Amino acid sequence: MPRCGGVLRAAGAAGVPAAAIHGRWPDIAASVPIEPADVVVCHHVLYNVADLVPFVRALTTCAKERVVVELTDRHPRAGLAPLWQEIWGIHRPDGPDATAAAEVVREAGIEVVTESFEVPARPSRGRAAIVAGIRRHLCAGPERDGEIDRLLPGDFDTGRRSVTCLWWPGAAEG
Repeated sequence: MPRCGGVLRAAGAAGVPAAAIHGRWPDIAASVPIEPADVVVCHHVLYNVADLVPFVRALTTCAKERVVVELTDRHPRAGLAPLWQEIWGIHRPDGPDATAAAEVVREAGIEVVTESFEVPARPSRGRAAIVAGIRRHLCAGPERDGEIDRLLPGDFDTGRRSVTCLWWPGAAEG
C-alpha cells in the first residue's frame, strides 16, 4: 500500500480536499480526474517512472497553480550497489538523482525551481527488519540474512536523508 495516508489526513484536517491516485504510469492515466486540481503533489515516485517527460507533462496539465514533486537527492536504492556487487557480482549505477530529474523537467521546456533540505531520520525498524527489507530488494533468500547483516554498516538506514523538492507552474485553466 502506498504511504500517502499521512498527507491525505493532514489535508483533511486542514479542510483541503485531496485525493491519491495509485498505480503505474501510463497505465492509470485514464483514472486521473478530468477536473484539474489547484496543486498536484507527487511524492517519491519519479524514480519509478519509465518515461519521465510524458509523466511530468501530465502532472502539469492536471495542475491549475503548481506542481510539487519531492524525491530523495540520491536514488533510494543507490546505497545497495555495493551489496549487489558483493552478493551477485552485478554492478549497479548510483543514479539517477534529483539533479538529473530536474534536468529532464527543464529539457521538457518547463521552468523548474529546486530546493534541497534534510529530513529527520526514520524511526528504527530494528536491524532484523532492515536486513529482511534489503534482502527483498536484493532478490535474495532468507539464507543470505547473515551475510547481508555483516556487509551492512552498523548505521545503515538510520541517518538523516537529503530530499529535493521540484516545483513549477501548472498549466490547467481554473
